[in-house]
Amino acid sequence: MGGYFIRYIVRFCRGGFLRFLSQNETKSAFEKLLRRNKLPLTYTEGYNPHPKISYSDAMKTGVASSGFYALINTDCEVEEINENFKNDISGLKILKFWKLYQNDKLDDYINGYEFRIFLNYKNFECSLYNENKMILKKTKRKTTEIPSGEVFKNISFKKLNKYFMVEYDMLRGNMVSYESIIELLSKRDVTEYKDVYVYVQDAILDGEKTSNILNDKLGGSVNVRS
Repeated sequence: MGGYFIRYIVRFCRGGFLRFLSQNETKSAFEKLLRRNKLPLTYTEGYNPHPKISYSDAMKTGVASSGFYALINTDCEVEEINENFKNDISGLKILKFWKLYQNDKLDDYINGYEFRIFLNYKNFECSLYNENKMILKKTKRKTTEIPSGEVFKNISFKKLNKYFMVEYDMLRGNMVSYESIIELLSKRDVTEYKDVYVYVQDAILDGEKTSNILNDKLGGSVNVRS
């Protein structure tokens, strides 16, 4: 297409039954939603062209999230994209588009995520949390132990009716599965995962919500209409 394209950062959420999609399935559903709205996506060349899209970090299957971000390329500018976009896939929703005016990457706006976990009082107790307790951090190359206080940043507990809510930030360099915090709070030797709900509220950059940073830098606060 002559090498010219317009770049947008898109925030979207995955919830309901779609939270059980894999990362590849989430990407396919997201791209399907873009095509349904007839966005002029820029495609790669070759025998198997696909949209030029980069994504933020994958979230574990079963985690609901409004902190998914994608950087998409279009062949031309889309007028009033936030106002005219139609969300018609249940469980997947576009929250906001921002037009990029420079060669920024997603990594320039994200270095962690805000988590919320809802746990019942029967199986879990917030007083069991110990920031000095060592947890396992697994990578493809090795497994290391790290204090929980270095992983779960700005952690807080809020008592609700039948549940309590755990809120914390987690930086990319110390990402572990949500099972790690659940095991720390479990009253049982064998952790019970029934009625556990995990939600990513937003991505963050140095403690500030990515959506707020994008609004401040790129302007606007109008959400996509459902």
